[in-house]
Amino acid sequence: KKNGWSIKVSTTTPEKSERFKKIGFEPFIFTLPAAIPQGFLDSSVLFINIPPGVRKKGNDYHKEQIKSICEEIDFEKFDQVIYVNSTALYSSSKSVLTEQDANPNHILLETEEKLKGKSPSICILRAAGLVGQDRKIVNMLSGRTLDNGQLPTNLIFKDDIIAICQLVIEKRIKKETLNCVCDAHPTKESLYTNWSERLKVVPPSYTQGEEEGKIISNQYLKDLLGYTFIYPDPMDFPIED
Repeated sequence: KKNGWSIKVSTTTPEKSERFKKIGFEPFIFTLPAAIPQGFLDSSVLFINIPPGVRKKGNDYHKEQIKSICEEIDFEKFDQVIYVNSTALYSSSKSVLTEQDANPNHILLETEEKLKGKSPSICILRAAGLVGQDRKIVNMLSGRTLDNGQLPTNLIFKDDIIAICQLVIEKRIKKETLNCVCDAHPTKESLYTNWSERLKVVPPSYTQGEEEGKIISNQYLKDLLGYTFIYPDPMDFPIED
């Protein structure tokens, strides 16, 4: 019950349900697309955060999840609706990308538009790659050969995304789309080499490709929320903790 809020959360397994109970959340076990259990939607704020799984499960799976939400939920009953999306809907570009630059043909933009049709006041948070103490990315990459080491990264530390979500709720932000990504964009090679040295593991090796990559701007978010990032540079993320 952070900040005095009573939080209901959906999960897909009994194990995760027990973990949520221990930190004071009220868990409901179900998997979309499926009927939403009675009582779950008795709240003033609806926070939609469903990993799209597009790479593993394809476009249709996430479309069905969002379709199920749109059919099951009366959005008008909520004071605020927030949807966490991904910065994956931006294509490679030589220009710095803002909230207006999403790929118009991307499935994730389609889901945003579908939700906007049901909840015109929805606030959309486009989250960059999430890093936290329990997401040891460099351990998974240790010793591997990665493509395009020259590409910039677009990341956010978990403490920042949590703080941003809290601010959006506290300030009752509506009808906005915000890029949730930290200030700095070191290359994959420089960043993962830095992290490998700090964690004392074998760093990845890299090929140098011709892909352009992308840099996503967070300026609009900082201006709107008056937000200063706790961890503005991935080089300084506290990955050892």
